[in-house]
Amino acid sequence: MRYHYKNIYSYCLFFLVAFSVGIQYSCNDNNKCDFVNCANGGTCVGGACSCVTGYQGPLCETVSTSDFIGNHIVWDSGTLFGPVTYPINVDQGYVVTTLTIRNLYYGFFSDTVNAYISGPGEFQIPSQVILGKLVYGEGFFYNTQEVVANYQVTDNVTGTIDNRILIWMK
Repeated sequence: MRYHYKNIYSYCLFFLVAFSVGIQYSCNDNNKCDFVNCANGGTCVGGACSCVTGYQGPLCETVSTSDFIGNHIVWDSGTLFGPVTYPINVDQGYVVTTLTIRNLYYGFFSDTVNAYISGPGEFQIPSQVILGKLVYGEGFFYNTQEVVANYQVTDNVTGTIDNRILIWMK
């Protein structure tokens, strides 16, 4: 009988130790990333991927520019003229985090306007001179289907400033 109690005690001690080790192991934040494989330079933090600029998605598998790329009919209005609708084309630039926008400003900019991804669902149009006009601005997803951009065009000869808002549907 004494041997039987000793076995029960040994089994209980074994399961108690195993259970404690199991709880300790499962509560360690570092282990949450053991089976998470973030793509494109993303890093796992607490079991979720933190993506580098230019990528998004649960595993950083989606190029952020894909949200904006395509041929779009835009609604554009500003301080000098508008509202107008016209087509634009947005393509990925030479680098995965860049965009090229063609036909901006009611088609006046036949040259490409360059932009870059600044965060998830956001882009920046850095200051650039195109056909004698300075243009810069920013854009973002307003909701899952609508992109809103605010940009400014300044005529370098006259100094006239046109503040614009542009909207396109995905």
